[in-house]
Amino acid sequence: MQNPFDKNLPSCSALSIEVNEQLYGTAPLTEVWIALEYPFPFGGKALEESTIPDAVRAYLIKIQKSFPATRLLLIRQEKPNPEMRAFVGLSSILPPRLYEFHLSNYEELLKLDFASLLSGQVKWSGNFRDKPLFLVCTNGKRDPCCVQWGYPVYSAMAKQAADLVWQTSHLGGHRFAANVICLPHGIYYGRVRPEQATSLMSDYQNSRLSPQNYRGRAQYASEVQAAEYYLLAKTSNLDVDEFQLRHSRQITPNRWEVTFNSVADGIQYFLIITANNSAFTNYESCSTPEKRSPRLQYQLERWSKS
Repeated sequence: MQNPFDKNLPSCSALSIEVNEQLYGTAPLTEVWIALEYPFPFGGKALEESTIPDAVRAYLIKIQKSFPATRLLLIRQEKPNPEMRAFVGLSSILPPRLYEFHLSNYEELLKLDFASLLSGQVKWSGNFRDKPLFLVCTNGKRDPCCVQWGYPVYSAMAKQAADLVWQTSHLGGHRFAANVICLPHGIYYGRVRPEQATSLMSDYQNSRLSPQNYRGRAQYASEVQAAEYYLLAKTSNLDVDEFQLRHSRQITPNRWEVTFNSVADGIQYFLIITANNSAFTNYESCSTPEKRSPRLQYQLERWSKS
């Protein structure tokens, strides 16, 4: 695939595949998800370019700045819903939670007490959503790779379970399109293709991970995401809730010790992860082909269990 901004260069996603860039360890750090239904096409800067009232936009931006590691998304389906939907996902608490709200207008968001919601107070139990949510980045105004690869994936997933799947404005990582996020766990997948989409959905609905396209669990730092990927590969245990992070310790600037506990049997797993700049260079987006740079690539030095 050529870069639509420069016909002499490959697209960012094609180049990432060509140089064999790792997927794991690339999920952008996110602990809180706010996904708001917006029935119109997304702009490159989705919230800023939307028709959402100024006061609501300012409020949402304030919330995003007030709570670290918060990602604000606009989402849409092919057919707008009679009532507007808003979702809030909390990925970093155990167990992770997902809330759903039905709104008659955007101004109702101004009355939503995000502070108590994000603290997990019981009064919000009536808004718990017990079904997963799949968000697929299709924002071609942000990067054309996202719509080229994302929309066919969205369509394939929507055919299987339309009520669970939404197009979204920006997940991060254009060069890994198509990108899919699974909530409430905050699990990122990249380079998803339509023929993989339905099995990925089924795996997550059955509490299983799909390692082939695994970018990482967004509430973890990149080196921890890489450690979890290697742990899944070494143990062949793909249960989404099987391993809990115990601690991560930086040993040197490019070396970490990461420890996970097994929920099922209490076994502790110790992994030493290293990171080095790649020999290749690539660019993050089709719009910035002049900004090629190396990428950190993670390796497993050793692992053990006790």
